[in-house]
Amino acid sequence: MVIFLLFPRQLLLLFSASDEMLSIGIPALRIIALTFPFATQTILYGYVGSGLGNGLINMIGGAVRQLVLLVPFVWIFTRFLGIQYTWYAMWISEIAAFLVSFFAIRSEMKEKVEV
Repeated sequence: MVIFLLFPRQLLLLFSASDEMLSIGIPALRIIALTFPFATQTILYGYVGSGLGNGLINMIGGAVRQLVLLVPFVWIFTRFLGIQYTWYAMWISEIAAFLVSFFAIRSEMKEKVEV
């Protein structure tokens, strides 16, 4: 996350990005990088759920993130606000997937682990 926030230009130049790509890509990488902690937690919750015998948590977290929210919001933001706002769809999808996974794993832990 820190590398994407601090060095987006250098990362894009590794792939021979044009000036136009740099103008779009630098803000995009910075916006997307802020969602990495939420994505990490969502993935970890999915693995914990799988370890507890409920692989559905992993599948639901990924589906919410990619299909249910990300794709429609990218389409909406691109169509009505412009491509520069498309990257904010990542925030919506990652935070929502994190919350869904968090509450799912919390429920699973209550069922499987006695305190």
